[in-house]
Amino acid sequence: MTTAIVIAAIVASLACPVHMLWQRRRGRAASCAPAGPDATKSIRTRQEQLAARIEELSRSGSGAA
Repeated sequence: MTTAIVIAAIVASLACPVHMLWQRRRGRAASCAPAGPDATKSIRTRQEQLAARIEELSRSGSGAA
């Protein structure tokens, strides 16, 4: 039982670095970083829209979307 837990912990600790290496070899970023300035602007715009919507819902006291 203890051996299985140790093996599972080792496999779990290696999963992220292996995934990052695999994605890098495929020519992709291993993270969800924006692709460029346009993507960053789009994300910021969406965040502002969501913040405004959250503020609107909190003022109205409604939890429904």
